[in-house]
Amino acid sequence: MESEVKTRAFEYLATYKTFDSIADMDSAVENHKAAHYYDLTESERVIVFKLASHALENPGACHLKAATIAAAMEISTKTVYRAISKLEYLGIVKKKRL
Repeated sequence: MESEVKTRAFEYLATYKTFDSIADMDSAVENHKAAHYYDLTESERVIVFKLASHALENPGACHLKAATIAAAMEISTKTVYRAISKLEYLGIVKKKRL
């Protein structure tokens, strides 16, 4: 029952889906990783994978709080915000205001 409620809570993400499959998303992640390898810190690379791993139901779309990412990676939320801004600047992620 609880997982059903969680699933419904994030149904809106389907409208933000950016890939047709997980394989397409994984390929894009690998391409960005290769293209921007020297532009990204290790933390920024891990954040990309963290976001992708939470975008499996709707490839390319996820909803994670900076605090959740920070806690999982044991880094500050400020670091997460800076990383997301950089990833957005590089065209790796795109933030949507809801």
